[in-house]
Amino acid sequence: MAKVLNSANINEILAEYQNNDPLASYRVGLETFHRMPPLMGRGYWREIQLRPGLQLTLIDVKKRHVNRHQIQHSQSMPLTFSYYLAGRCQVDNDCFSTPTVEVSQRSYIYCLPDTAEVEVYQAGDNIRNVRLKVSPELI
Repeated sequence: MAKVLNSANINEILAEYQNNDPLASYRVGLETFHRMPPLMGRGYWREIQLRPGLQLTLIDVKKRHVNRHQIQHSQSMPLTFSYYLAGRCQVDNDCFSTPTVEVSQRSYIYCLPDTAEVEVYQAGDNIRNVRLKVSPELI
């Protein structure tokens, strides 16, 4: 049975990995590159600041364990356009009556300020996702 990593476990593993490997996460110009710690899986994600208030994120990872992220969205949460090329994510947000599953070959547009959310990614899933975040100031 797959191990379940919660937000605290994930943050701890990421911090340790970044402290031990200078190439685990680095910034060049307006782009930040992150490698997935081997303990968590494989792959990378990139965050590119296109301009102030406009960020592109590219994700290509394979999860080794179930990842359960607990998130508290801020009042200034950006409008997010998300497209899954592969993989899926179960999302349970305060404003939904039942959990939603975001799946590959689908696009999602959302802005859920001041809400709590739990995102669950399954072990073994290849996650390939493109996200564009637009801050409220640009709308």
